[in-house]
Amino acid sequence: MSQIKIYALHQTIDQFRSQLSDAIHQALVTSLNYPSEKKFQRFIALATEDFIYPNDRSEHYLIIEIGLIISTYNFSKLFKFVNN
Repeated sequence: MSQIKIYALHQTIDQFRSQLSDAIHQALVTSLNYPSEKKFQRFIALATEDFIYPNDRSEHYLIIEIGLIISTYNFSKLFKFVNN
């Protein structure tokens, strides 16, 4: 199972929520054989004053955190994927 957190400015999340959600979920399904019906995502929209990022990034800068809870069997699959 995974828990996904996406941090970005309010306007970025409003503009790209659907595309980000689909792309992130498809990446998990494709690369880790994650079940397509298991979609756990949290979008955390931040005000400009609450999101400090490097000057060389645009206002569309975002942070994606992926937390994986892995059984022994799934760890073996993940280990093989990472080492290929």
